[in-house]
Amino acid sequence: MAKPPPSAAASAAGGRGPAHHRTRLLLLLLVAVAASAFTAGYVLRGGPVGPCDTRGDPVDVVAARAGGAASSPLGFMKSKLVLLVSHELSLSGGPLLLMELAFLLRQVGCQVVWITNQRPEGTNDVSYSLEHKMLNHGVQVLPARGQEAVETALKADLVILNTAVAGKWLDAVLKDNVPQVLPKILWWIHEMRGHYFKLEYVKHLPLVAGAMIDSHITVEYWKTRTHDRLKCHKLLLFTSGIVKS
Repeated sequence: MAKPPPSAAASAAGGRGPAHHRTRLLLLLLVAVAASAFTAGYVLRGGPVGPCDTRGDPVDVVAARAGGAASSPLGFMKSKLVLLVSHELSLSGGPLLLMELAFLLRQVGCQVVWITNQRPEGTNDVSYSLEHKMLNHGVQVLPARGQEAVETALKADLVILNTAVAGKWLDAVLKDNVPQVLPKILWWIHEMRGHYFKLEYVKHLPLVAGAMIDSHITVEYWKTRTHDRLKCHKLLLFTSGIVKS
């Protein structure tokens, strides 16, 4: 009897094929992000060993940084390729939270690529400054459209969509490649108002690996909406715990 191909055998063995491992990776990241949410701003804005800290011996400072990276709950992401897609790059809460996650991922040796879907026309001092801050931290910044963006999404171990509005990027850029990317998407939703629940934004929400939302109340809201509007009963929703409710 002919042996089944390795992928089929893996799927038959308790569902532990590539899709299973991608989902496990996403769930681990969800837990790690939730654990890091309250400390991310402190670490990045001048904790005991900030980038400009001149206290103590330089060797001690380097050792402290190395120890922090080794004990990070995101350590399992070392050498992974993560694509972050933000609807904008500004000083509003959503983009800043995603930037903090990008820096935490870089600290543990993760390859991080950033895409901003809606860039302001002309010169924007805020966007320019934030982009250069990311580049200084080793985050690669790509244009939202083009073959490089598509290829990065296909190669990435994990794609994080930031905010519901970022869902527009999927069809606009990935087009026929959307089904290949959906199983490795973590959708980080910050919006708490009903008018953000537009089908053009969230029609792919039932097919992503998981969604993370900032408060328990908002999780319940999105559960109800996805049930009523998208007829989805099994959407994997988590709360990041950033907003207490």
